[in-house]
Amino acid sequence: MILVDTSVWIDHLRAGNEQLVRLLQQGQVLAHPFVIGEIARSAALSWRRSPDAERHPLRSPHASQVAANLGVAALVSNPLVQLWLVDHGWVVARGIIPSTAPALALGLAALAEAAADTVSSELGQVLSSHPSMITTFRKAEPGTDGAISLGGTAMGIIAGAAVAAAGSWAFGGGTSIFMVSWAGGVFGLLLDSLLGATIERRGWINNDAVNFLSTASAAAFALSLLLICAAH
Repeated sequence: MILVDTSVWIDHLRAGNEQLVRLLQQGQVLAHPFVIGEIARSAALSWRRSPDAERHPLRSPHASQVAANLGVAALVSNPLVQLWLVDHGWVVARGIIPSTAPALALGLAALAEAAADTVSSELGQVLSSHPSMITTFRKAEPGTDGAISLGGTAMGIIAGAAVAAAGSWAFGGGTSIFMVSWAGGVFGLLLDSLLGATIERRGWINNDAVNFLSTASAAAFALSLLLICAAH
C-alpha cells in the first residue's frame, strides 16, 4: 500500500498522473485525513483572495493540532490497546464482524472524524457565507465556533466516508467496519460543532481540546456500536 502525498494528488488533479491512476485501479493507494484536508484547502484558493480571508484566515496545523486530531487514533490503534480491548471483552466478534478488524474500527472512526472536521471547516467557509449555529440555528459569521452549514457538513460526511471506506478495505473489515467507523466519525463531527458552540465559546477549553474530545467521542461511539453488534 502507498500513502500518496498532497503534492502528488494536486499534480494529478491538474494534469493527470498515469502511475497514480494505475495504483488507484489496483487498489494500492491509501488516504490520510490531513492529506484530504490539504486538498480541501487547495479548493479554497479563490476564497483566500476574498475580503473574508483577512478576517478568517486558513491556518496551517501545528504540532498540538496534529496531536489533538491523531492522538486518539494512534492510541486505540496500538496493538497492546487492541489486545486489552479484546481480552477484557470490550471488542467481541460473534459472526457479524470479522475477528481481525473490530478494534481497528475505533482508530478508523477517530481518523474519519478528523478528516470530516477538517474538510467541513475548510469547505464550509467556501460553500456557505451564512452558516448557522448548531445550538440555536441563528445565522453566524463563517469561521464562528459551533457554526455549521449544509454544504460543509455534507462534504465532511463524505470525507469521513472516504477515510472509513479506505481503511475498512485495507484492513479487510468489510461493510460492517465501514458503517461502524463512518457512524463514529459523523457522531464526532456533530459533537465537535456542539462543543465549539458551548464550552469552547465560553473559553473553558481551546480548539485543540475540542478536537481531541471529538475524536475520542468518535472512537467511543464506534465502540458502543461494536458492543451492540456483538450482543446480537
